[in-house]
Amino acid sequence: MLAKNKRVDILLMGGFNWGRKSLEQIGAEVFKYRNVFFAPKIKTHFRIHIKKLTLAARAEYQLDVTNPKWKYKSGQDYTLDSTKFNMFLFSVGLGFNMPNY
Repeated sequence: MLAKNKRVDILLMGGFNWGRKSLEQIGAEVFKYRNVFFAPKIKTHFRIHIKKLTLAARAEYQLDVTNPKWKYKSGQDYTLDSTKFNMFLFSVGLGFNMPNY
């Protein structure tokens, strides 16, 4: 975003996350549940280059847009609360710049 500035980088990115969460218990009571999710996400990455070091910060938000109900597969049937896999992540980092060869 800041093409003329060699010391500061700001990157904006988008994407998505998908997967399946499973809940199982095998023992006194046997049950299996699954929850498939799809979540678009947006993230920003901020970097400052200072001599041979780079300081970085990244923030990311994911919004689950699928049905929050758990799907009953087998075993004892329970009433489970709905679950959404929304999340906010934040991280910071310190890097060392490598010379160009």
